[in-house]
Amino acid sequence: METRVVIGCDIGGVVRRGDDPVPGAIEGLKSLLRTHDLLFISKAGQEHRKKTLAFLKEYELDTIPIIFCDTDKEKAGIAAKNRVEVMIDDKHSILNQFPKDNLKIWLCDDQKQIEGAIKYNHLEFVKLARNWNEVVNIIIPPPVDEAAVEENDDDGLENDDS
Repeated sequence: METRVVIGCDIGGVVRRGDDPVPGAIEGLKSLLRTHDLLFISKAGQEHRKKTLAFLKEYELDTIPIIFCDTDKEKAGIAAKNRVEVMIDDKHSILNQFPKDNLKIWLCDDQKQIEGAIKYNHLEFVKLARNWNEVVNIIIPPPVDEAAVEENDDDGLENDDS
C-alpha cells in the first residue's frame, strides 16, 4: 500500500485573511486532499482558535486535522512528529526552520517581500508560490504536453552521433 505524502499548512495568511479565504485556497486544499494527507499547523491564541475552527467548518475543511501551537518556533517540531514532507507557510522565517529535505512552499504575493528574498538569496531552499494555483502546481505538477515537447525537440538540427 502506497503511503500518502503529508502536507503541513499554516492557516493565517495562507488559507484565511481576516474572515475571508485566501483566493484559491479552498479549492486548492480540496484538490490536494484527493492525493495527499493534510495537517493544519497554526499558531493562534485561544480566541483566534475558536474563529479558525468556525472558519474551517464553514468552508468544509474541518475534517483536516489541526494542531495549534503557541509560538511559530513549534511548527517545525510538530511537523517532524507528524511526518510532514511538504510545508506551506506565508512566513519565510518559519520555513527556514524546517529540514532542507522538506519541500517548503512560501506563499507570498507581496512583490517587495519577494524582491528582498531574491536580493538576499533567501529562495535557495524554498519554492515561491504567488497564489494557490502555483502551490498546487508545485506539489502536483501539471501533465507534460508530449506534443509540445516533441515540437521543441524537432528544432531542425541534426544530431551527429558519430
